[in-house]
Amino acid sequence: MSIGWARLHDVHLRHAVMHSSVQPTQRELTDSARCDECSARLKPEGRCWDDFETLLQLEWQIPGASGSVLHFYLVNCSVLQHPVGFNHSAEALALNRRNLADLLDGKITLEQLRGRTRERFAGAARITRPADAPAQPAGQVHWPITAADVPTASTETYAERVTDWAQSIRYLKS
Repeated sequence: MSIGWARLHDVHLRHAVMHSSVQPTQRELTDSARCDECSARLKPEGRCWDDFETLLQLEWQIPGASGSVLHFYLVNCSVLQHPVGFNHSAEALALNRRNLADLLDGKITLEQLRGRTRERFAGAARITRPADAPAQPAGQVHWPITAADVPTASTETYAERVTDWAQSIRYLKS
């Protein structure tokens, strides 16, 4: 994957999140405020999405991380923990879960995963949920690790922390 495609992909994700018809609720933040989807404790100055963007910025500082399996883990974990905010269809969420498990188990390479996803969502098929389809909330899941736990990573620990995050959610039903 070229760096240009990775940047375009990240811009697309930000655009999708910012322009989704379903946005995380903006509310006055307190020490006990939590994300409506992943239940992560929110920092007084931001939203859960701010942690996702912080991780994207950290990833850009690591040579080779953008477009790598680490980027897949970051985006996929965020999608699985924020299915309403990312506006994914039930089918796309199921494929995300399968792709995550297969990649972590070494059953598939990142290139094979991309091919599988392109094949399934080519042409008229879309990963986003149709306007008339119900949202697919994660439900009452206790996520052991969320994006809020990973930003403390440095460029030296990013790979380990993001992989731990992926491992922590692979068996949980969302």
